[in-house]
Amino acid sequence: SCVSPTLYYADTDSDGYGDAMNTISACSQPNGYVLDNTDCDDDNEFAFPGAPGTAEGIDNNCNQVIDPEEEIPCIGDMNGDGERNVQDLLEYLAEYGCSGPTCRGDFNGDDAVNGADLLTFLSVFGIDCP
Repeated sequence: SCVSPTLYYADTDSDGYGDAMNTISACSQPNGYVLDNTDCDDDNEFAFPGAPGTAEGIDNNCNQVIDPEEEIPCIGDMNGDGERNVQDLLEYLAEYGCSGPTCRGDFNGDDAVNGADLLTFLSVFGIDCP
């Protein structure tokens, strides 16, 4: 028999941080529960206190602010000046044909800078970033 149960918090995304609103009192730690209650999004394994940004426009580090590293990048703004102009086009064209996960001009995530990315770039050309 258990004299002093402990409060555990559900960790449904298995990131090691629990949901303060989803608790269970038990004498031993149940599977899927942790002692921590600081997860701001227990459905997202990439959102927890101190998490790195993922550029998805969500609060990954649970500080209630979308920090710059969490902001969605401005597609086509190759030089980060907030505009999509000829300078960005020249930088994009210098990457044309690049393949792999590090290509900055790969706007559609297929690990290649190609015609599909050019069409994406042209669809936003001349539009300032938000």
